[in-house]
Amino acid sequence: MHSTVFLILFFAFFLFYNTSHRMRWPGKSQWMKWLEQRPVLSRSLAGLLMALAVWALVERDGIGAGIFSLVVIVMGIGCLVVVLFPYRYLNMFSLALIYLAALACEYFIV
Repeated sequence: MHSTVFLILFFAFFLFYNTSHRMRWPGKSQWMKWLEQRPVLSRSLAGLLMALAVWALVERDGIGAGIFSLVVIVMGIGCLVVVLFPYRYLNMFSLALIYLAALACEYFIV
């Protein structure tokens, strides 16, 4: 459950990051260009994804721990995106691999 919340929050933060006018990168995919040209839609979708993640965390952990973990997760994901994305370490393959490894650890170890 937490790995899925991490993934949802990653996409939400990345949608906010994509609408930034200061960050441009070559080789942007067509759907990211399309979302960049529609900042209201992109930010609304990101807000919806964040609300979904808040709901999931509050349902699982309670109101206090859920909101606190949301703040910690968003700060961590924000740092990862801002630091690692310019070096092109974050792509769909590496993100899917990390997600599958986290999901496997979450279900088989715990």
